[in-house]
This record gives sequence, structure tokens and C-alpha cells, in this order.
Amino acid sequence: MKLFSRLIGIVFLFILFGLSGLMGFTFPSFTKKVPVAYVANGANNNIQVIDLNEGKTIKKIYSGVAPWRLISSPDGKQLWAQHWYSETTTVIDLKSHEIIYSLPFRGPGVFSPNGEQFLTMNWPSSAFHRIDGKSFKTIEQRMIDVNQVYDMTPDPEGNKLYMVQYDPMTKGPRERYGYMVSFPIGEEDSSKAVQLSYQTGRSPISIKASIKNPFLFTADLETSQLTLLNRLGDGRKVSSCPFPRTVILSKDETRMGVLCWKGEGAKRSHIISYQIDFNKRPWPSITEEARTTLEGGLVAGDFSPSGDRLYVLDRNNKRLLEIDPKNLTVYRSVTTGDHPMDVRIIEIPKKVRDQIGKEKEFDRKTLKEVMAKMGKTSNSFNNISWTEKVTWTEPGSEEKHGKTDDAKISKGVQKTKELKVFLKSPDGLRIENEKDEIRLAKEGTTISIDPDGKFWVTPRQDLISVVFSMPNLSSDEAIRTLAGDVPGSPYLRTGFAVDQVMEVKEGDHHYFVIGTQVEGERVSQLWVDAKTGFPTNLVEKFPVFSGKGHGEEGGFGGLVETKFYDYEKIDGGYRFPKRLERIIDGKLTQHVQIEKVKFNNDFSKDQFELNRLGGIGSKPSDKLVLPVKTSIGQEQPGRYVPSLGNDHLSYPQEPHTPYNSNPPTSGHHLPYVADWGIHPVPVPLELQVHNLEDGGVLVQYNCPDPCPDMVQILERKMKEFEHVILAPYPLMDNKIALTAWERIDTMDKLDEDRILKFIEAYEGIDHHAKEVAKEQP
Repeated sequence: MKLFSRLIGIVFLFILFGLSGLMGFTFPSFTKKVPVAYVANGANNNIQVIDLNEGKTIKKIYSGVAPWRLISSPDGKQLWAQHWYSETTTVIDLKSHEIIYSLPFRGPGVFSPNGEQFLTMNWPSSAFHRIDGKSFKTIEQRMIDVNQVYDMTPDPEGNKLYMVQYDPMTKGPRERYGYMVSFPIGEEDSSKAVQLSYQTGRSPISIKASIKNPFLFTADLETSQLTLLNRLGDGRKVSSCPFPRTVILSKDETRMGVLCWKGEGAKRSHIISYQIDFNKRPWPSITEEARTTLEGGLVAGDFSPSGDRLYVLDRNNKRLLEIDPKNLTVYRSVTTGDHPMDVRIIEIPKKVRDQIGKEKEFDRKTLKEVMAKMGKTSNSFNNISWTEKVTWTEPGSEEKHGKTDDAKISKGVQKTKELKVFLKSPDGLRIENEKDEIRLAKEGTTISIDPDGKFWVTPRQDLISVVFSMPNLSSDEAIRTLAGDVPGSPYLRTGFAVDQVMEVKEGDHHYFVIGTQVEGERVSQLWVDAKTGFPTNLVEKFPVFSGKGHGEEGGFGGLVETKFYDYEKIDGGYRFPKRLERIIDGKLTQHVQIEKVKFNNDFSKDQFELNRLGGIGSKPSDKLVLPVKTSIGQEQPGRYVPSLGNDHLSYPQEPHTPYNSNPPTSGHHLPYVADWGIHPVPVPLELQVHNLEDGGVLVQYNCPDPCPDMVQILERKMKEFEHVILAPYPLMDNKIALTAWERIDTMDKLDEDRILKFIEAYEGIDHHAKEVAKEQP
């Protein structure tokens, strides 16, 4: 009887579920949705998934290098992530939270109003692409007359695309725009696709259109205003806060948030909330509801689906803030990764959220199997050293004699060089050449140093060091390191999109390819032999920007491939390749013979330390500066140093007159500045000087023996100022040096009062050469 009753109950449930589906009714317990935040962490190369009910990170998605834009599909089933450095757009399924497709576009991008198409570009290129939202196939590719499109939004009717231009890459003087472009996307005849421009404020950096109404806003970065435009291009100004960066509309479009931040180095932001009534004509009613100032750099935000919460990203303090839009009260702060760029708040089914929460953070079966196989190719080690004998051929020419004496034929010229390479696992690399030049790489930074001590810093990590270190890392550590997810890294790192793994079979050869799902894609990739676990090909893609676009003409195009051959077993169970080939942009091949391989060397402690410039900072270089000639100033902090002028350099390594103080206080400098704030590695002198010219003060320290307590005190004090740089500098005699334009002070022990008086006296005073007005004839 009990069995019969249970069967009747089961049948009843089936009938009830069937009827409920026909009637459009669903049970709350099966359809309940919860809010989740997706944060693009540019410096950690991941998309952080945060459960907003608990305030906890439940997953990290490694979809590409430097994610900067997140676009949710209108149906809420997908998240499209665009990556600045790898130039890809990946499609993430929000049920499985796995990558289902990859496209070769950096962005920006948006969905058409009906959600059927994805519209995108590849900054700074002027190529416009329409992608089918289901098949991911290209519907149209068209060259337009607009490049450097930094943000875009569709017209609600779907026949126009509104675009604004901005250049975040150029350092120094850059082209500034003061208009928005209306581009027709429904016109098949490109000759009839007339682009129109409408006036905005100076440097519009973002654009937001109403979905339901014929109005849109631009945030004009170099003003204190927004521009409100209608479809006819008529506009009016909306009072805002200094340096408006982002406009955020609630889902019901009754409330708007504006984030204002000057940029890198600025320690405070403004936020304003408005109430909007789009039913008012001829212009909507916009009423300021609240405004406040917050510590940090606010760069992006999104409303909760209900509109009762505003979530904003603070790049300076690496956090996601939950705010009441009515009074701008901060309710909660959730930690993000380094350099957060964008955020989307999406409601997903509770059962999907619960499933993500149950997964292990790095539960990636195929990838972990590949990592484990790579780890077994050799015994673990602490470090390696070896010698590379590099041979390559450079194109040349010689005269061809005979009937065509003036003709020339190409003749290759063979070149050779020898490099000493030292690797400290997992990513410390030191390379020395015959000219006593040194290159150091560690944690996402590379420093090039010449024999005289002149140095240059670039945001690059040699991925070959990470690949060689695989036997020393667990699968989880290997995944994080290969992805470039190293918290606290000072710059945006290179890395692989490790959640994209492709299997390739070529005859008898079987490979796993980490970093791509499409063969031939110009992104960083690692090819691994599926049978042996040995790396066979390492493809490194470096971004190369030019004024007219991302091209390869006339120089390095950004693609370097290293092929590994002849793995040799060395005593102690170690294995290492005997031969490499390096192919640059598919044209120039370097043949590399590896010799003198030695494991577990006794390296000095400074040899890989970036803050000590690899040990060369053990004593100052007398070739960097002229003899110091300073005099006491008139009752002002520090000593006066005569000016060497304000001349600009064309490129970082350009020769120039030596400075007359160490560190420098004036003279030749680059046309751009170093970021204000705390630097963990030395700042090149040619950058320091421009910061001083702009009214900055540098506080630099030299600690042959680590001095963490002193550095911690300095870091705490320097956070109070906006135009101060704190950094190590080992090429000086004193322990601490303070510099401003034409002023220097040095000390051998910490004196906080003296430092603060120096900063207060000189911070914020501009020292650009004054232009003399020409009289009219």
C-alpha cells in the first residue's frame, strides 16, 4: 500500500510540473536567483566571481591577458570578456562558467538591442565587426573612418552605433577629441553609410545610451560635466564632478550614477547619484540626489538588478564597494584582484551559484593533467644556469656585376652572440651578454641595465622562465603562474589564457595547446607533447601599438616563438633542451645551442633582486652624473642645484648630457611621467626628472641590507600625498634622498619631520618653461 501511495505521489508531481510549465508557472525553490559580481582584474589576468550574498570569491576564470571590458548578453546566459593585451574576446557560459568560444578582437564591444548580434572593434583599428550572437561567426567586417574607438553604445532602434574615441596608451601629448560619432549599422551599402559627429565636452571617455528613450550621455574626462544628447545631435551640459569617467544607469533607468577620478596617482574620487525622469520633454528631468568624496580611484560600476544597490570598483585600493544610491552610504567592501578594470552584476540561479561554490578553485581536469605531466619531466630544482650560443642571419646586399652593374642582390650576413642565463625558480631570470649588459625579469617586470648603470624598466615577463620551472610547481601553482596571476605584481603581466586548452593531432604527433582554442591565433600559447609532457613550442605575444593602429610595418610585430629540441637527461634526474629556435614575427630565426647546463648553483642574494638592480647597486656609478655642485638655498629645505634645462628625449635609451646631481633634479627627460605613488623597483632617471618638472617630489632609499621597517614607515607617510613617488634607488651613497626641481636633500637615517617639510615646500609647483607671448606685428 505504501509503495502504491509513493507511485501515485510521483505521478502527481510529474503532472503538476507539466501543467506548471504549460501555464508559465515555476517553483521558487528551483528558479531563485542570487546576485553575483564578475570583476575583470587586469593585472591578475582573471575574472573574479564574487557571491554578493556572502561577499566571497567563488571562482577565478583565466580567459585572457588583461581583461578590461565585460559585456553580459541580454538574455543573461553569457558573459563576453574582452582582453587588452591578448586582443581576444572570450564567451563564457554562465551556467557552466566555462569558455565556449574565443574571438580575435580587443574591443570595445556591445550587443545590438535585440541581442542577436555582437558589435565590436579592435582598438585602435578602424575595422568594425558584426558577430552572430549564437554561431559566433562574422556577419560583416567593414573599415570605417574612425579609429581609437574606446567606448560604444547602440541606439535603441538598432540602426545606429554611437562611439567615442580616446587614447589610453600614448604617454605625453596625445590627440584629444571633443565629439561623438554616430555610425549607421543597418546600411548594407557602405557608400551610403554616412557617419555624423556631434559635439561633446573635451575627451569623452565613455558613453551610455538609454535603452527605452532617445537620449544618451557622454562622460567628458577633461571637464566637470556630462553631455546629454538626443538622436538629432542636439545637446546640453549636465553639471557633474571633476574628471567624470563613467556613467551608470539603473535597469529601470530612473537613477544614474557618475564616477569621477583624475587617473593614476589621484587618491580620491567623487561619486554623484541622480534621479532621472525620461518622460519629461523636450529634455529629461535630471535631479542630483547625493554626492560624496571617497578615498580611492573609482573606475567602473553597475547597479544591482533591483536598483537598490550601486557597486563600484576602487582601483587604488583593490576593492568592490556596495553603496546605497540614495545617500551614497558605503555598506560593504569586498577585496578584488590587482588593477580591477570592469564589473558586471548578474543574477544567476541559486543552484548554479551553489555548484560553483562546491568546486575547487582550480578544478580544471584537462589542464591539471597537462600540468602534472609537465611536472614529471624532470626532478625539481632551485635554479639553473646555462650558456646560449646564438646564431642568426641578417639580410644584406652586394652589387651584382655584369650586364646589370647597378642591380643588387641580397646576401645574408651571419651574426653570433653568447649569453649567460641564470634562472631562479619560478620566474627570476638574469641574462648577461659580452658587453656586460644585464636583463633582469621577475614578477611581471623586466629591467635592462647597461654597464654604466643606466637602466630602463618595462612591464614584461619572460615566460620561458615559468615554462622551465614547471617541475618545481604543483598543478595549482603552475596554473596561477602561467596565467600571470601573481598578487602584488607591479605591472600588468603577460601570461596565458590557461582556461582555453586545445587538443591537436598532427599525424603521429599529439599535443595540448594552452592559451587558445583556435589554431593560428596570434596570442600567447604553450604547446605540450601529450605523450612526454615536454614543452615543444612557446608563443609569446607582446602588444605593439602605433598611432594609426596595431600593426607590424617597419618594426617588431609582437610575436616571438621559441621551439624546444633534444631534451637531454642530466645527472640527478634533470632534463633540459640542448637546442632552441627563436622565430620573430615568422621572419627572423635564431638558432640557439645550449651548453654548460648546471643545476642548483650558489647564487648571490642580490643577483635577481630588481630593487637592487641585480646587485650592480652595491656601489654608486660615477658615470651617471657630473660632479655634484650644490649650494645652500635661502631658508628653504634641501640644497639648490643649478638647472640643466627642460629638454625632451625622443626615446628611453637616447644619449644625453649627464645629470649634475644623483638622483637628478633637472635636465633631459622623456615626454611622459612615472605613475605617482609607491614603486617596488627603481624608477628610471629620465622619468624621474619629468615628474619633478610637473611639481612632484621623489623620496628614494638605498638599503644594501633590507630595511622593511623604514620602508613601511615611508609607505604609510607617502600615501597622504598625490604628487610623490617613493622608490628604491641603489645607485647613490646615502640611505635616503629627497629630490624636487633644482632641490636635493640627503640623509643616512630616517628623519620624518625633515622629509615632510621638504614635500610640503615643493609638491605641486609646476616648473615647465614659461612660454612668452608673441606680440602682434
